[in-house]
Amino acid sequence: MSLGQKIIDAIENRRDRQRKSQPGATGQFWQDGGNLLLYDLPVTTGSLVIDAGGYEGEWSAGMISRYGCRSQVFEPVPAFFEYCQTYFKNNNLVQIHKAALGGSNRKTTFNLLDNGTSEYRGDNNAQHIEADVIDVASIFAEVGTRVACFKLNIEGGGI
Repeated sequence: MSLGQKIIDAIENRRDRQRKSQPGATGQFWQDGGNLLLYDLPVTTGSLVIDAGGYEGEWSAGMISRYGCRSQVFEPVPAFFEYCQTYFKNNNLVQIHKAALGGSNRKTTFNLLDNGTSEYRGDNNAQHIEADVIDVASIFAEVGTRVACFKLNIEGGGI
């Protein structure tokens, strides 16, 4: 085992101990083998993951560093899209789309609420943007069944 792998294993073991030592239901969740679907995924080097609602790209960055996979990031908010473009500018494993994913191709208005940006909720004081929505079926038609993991950020999607 290489030194690098030993270090990775030590870090993962420490994280595991910390999770399991948390009080209450959270600690019990981890003690019972809980998985937030961030670890032990069927993703391998070269696999494709889709990051719908990429925000600042942290999920894709973690997936790429953990698995060596490729990522397609969909982010309709111009500031977050530009952030992701800058963040991943030298990473050929990432393709960034300035659009949201949805049930049809259309244009919509989003209320800017940081990482809770929403098409459905907001107030009159929120800044609004026009955004493209791409039919998710067309993405799956393009990439087929080769998607190893699909992250869907809908925290701003509730009514």
